[in-house]
Amino acid sequence: GAASAPPQESKGGRLASGSEGRTPVCQPLVLAEAQFVIARESGFASWPRMKQAIEALVADEETLVERITEAALAGRDKQVRDLISAAAGPRRESSGASGAKGSLLDEFAKVLGFKRGGRSALIARRVQIVSRSIYASAALGDDQAVLRLLRERPELAWQEGGPRGWTPAFYACHSRFRRLDREVAQRRIRIAERLLDLGADPAQTVDAPGVPDGFRSLLTGAVECVSSPELVELLLEAGAKRQENWALWAAAELRDCVGGDDLACLRVLLRDRPPQYQLDFALSLRVAMDEPSGVKLLLEAGASPDAGSWGAHGSVLHQAIRDERSLEVIKLLLNSGADTERPNRDGYRPYQIAVRLGRDEVAGLLADSGASTELEPVDRLLSAALRSATEGKAKARPAVDQSPPGTGDRADQRARLRGQERQARRAAENQTLEPSQGESGMAKGQPPSSRESEQRPPNSADGSVRFCRTDHQTLAWALSHGRGWAVPELLRAGLDPNVADDEGDCPLHLAARSGQADALDH
Repeated sequence: GAASAPPQESKGGRLASGSEGRTPVCQPLVLAEAQFVIARESGFASWPRMKQAIEALVADEETLVERITEAALAGRDKQVRDLISAAAGPRRESSGASGAKGSLLDEFAKVLGFKRGGRSALIARRVQIVSRSIYASAALGDDQAVLRLLRERPELAWQEGGPRGWTPAFYACHSRFRRLDREVAQRRIRIAERLLDLGADPAQTVDAPGVPDGFRSLLTGAVECVSSPELVELLLEAGAKRQENWALWAAAELRDCVGGDDLACLRVLLRDRPPQYQLDFALSLRVAMDEPSGVKLLLEAGASPDAGSWGAHGSVLHQAIRDERSLEVIKLLLNSGADTERPNRDGYRPYQIAVRLGRDEVAGLLADSGASTELEPVDRLLSAALRSATEGKAKARPAVDQSPPGTGDRADQRARLRGQERQARRAAENQTLEPSQGESGMAKGQPPSSRESEQRPPNSADGSVRFCRTDHQTLAWALSHGRGWAVPELLRAGLDPNVADDEGDCPLHLAARSGQADALDH
């Protein structure tokens, strides 16, 4: 038949682009698209940017200062600049599609009374407003404004105010605005020096329900937010104290410093000689991060290489082997005199753990360090199972790698993976909701309940090896470390698929969460 004429775009609609040879379909224009067009024609990247700029223009002075202060504390540098300059989008110098000249913000500036200079007059006005607040100026690191306000009213040094009810020192030390700018950090140091000279308390704390300790200190902010070793040293010399929390086994400042990437602040805190338990806790955190520089620094400061690990798996050496940390970290622990014969909670030595988890290089390091190479049957069984699975994976890999491109194999695997993940989640939900069915459930192939799992003798498949709970957790360990391909061999060895790890995650949940479809089949 004759080709039909292309449809006319209806009012308030848009033509949807289709594949070649198909007739375009007219679809209604949705609200988000209309907003996007208006924003772009007004010189903004998006509707939210345009909305933010207009709200900033019409905001009253107090609201504006609060918004700028909060944005500075959170480290949203661009939002601070946008709020001050009211330039959330690019300014159009030439006429656009609609023929209008200039920026929409220029028009709003004129409406608000800034007839000359447009946005330049608006920016000058807003800078003047912000500089009248010592709290906003401290958060921005504006030392000239803070020093001027303190000359006029010295009592502001210890008065609380601003959006969070803090003293100026807290705003200066807890702001992430231009965090990596060393010039801004020097300005904050000048602000802190003047505030301390006027009587600000260096040991003051404030309630902070959102943090683990429940409070914040100036020292915590200097470490975590500003990340300035000079500011940390200034506060310590002025009398700031580490906020100790025995429930967390570490000072908040030391914990935040170890968890970051700035070793300069850590060196300053270590010169203050923290107690042994804090050093040991910091070492376990740094080992968990697999960061050799921090591990070396803490060991040189006196942290014990036999410190207990986070999670009660034994020492930090046990932790490093079990969590597959680098050889460099393990060498540092061994060179510092870590006890290679110390057993963990189940009586296993570091060498046994390295062998059963297939870490041959680590086992060699331990043997060279004088560790006993004696193994138990369970070590050999689990090691053989993982080794067999590894060899099987290596043999199967070429067949996968040599598959012809463009056949859709990857897409098919992803679709199959998503389907099996959904099935595993439904099975996990049903297993959780349905009551235990005892022997009848076992006969139908359903997994045993947790009570039946506890009553079942923890033996290997042939009954020659007796397992403990940690042995069964090797299955969860393999899945959490991306080794779902080892699940069949570990199950054949006799491991219980219903034993959860220390975080309460069962192997089925770990496999579904990480998308290891092959493991779900077993």
